[in-house]
Amino acid sequence: MKNLEVDRNKVDAIINYVSKSEGISWSEARTLLHKYVCGGKCNWYKTKSKEAHFDRLDLTEKQKKLIEEKVKQAMKDSEIEEAKWRIHRILCPGHPRPRPQNRCKEIIKGVFHKRHEKIPMISDFSPFKVPFPNVN
Repeated sequence: MKNLEVDRNKVDAIINYVSKSEGISWSEARTLLHKYVCGGKCNWYKTKSKEAHFDRLDLTEKQKKLIEEKVKQAMKDSEIEEAKWRIHRILCPGHPRPRPQNRCKEIIKGVFHKRHEKIPMISDFSPFKVPFPNVN
């Protein structure tokens, strides 16, 4: 529960920032953030978004960039998709979007690190890549 409260505070801070930056109401900023994190993956979006005139595709590039920068700053302990999931569960708790897949397999393979740096593979340290000493 503590993590949920921490995330709720982060979400409020993001909404306040967007509201002030865009010169819009808190409610409008909340909707923009929700459109950014929704991704159309929750059941509500698939079934009721048209009735509510909630089109996540009407965000401008400027709005997307502004929100993404603030999300990355506020949720720096998570990758962007995980951050979106965490924010969405605060904004739309009755209609969760699927949690991003665990990236353990990719981490083990050395493809991604938390900060997207390449992790060396065991094969990178293969003795065949090091020249053999000359014994003559």
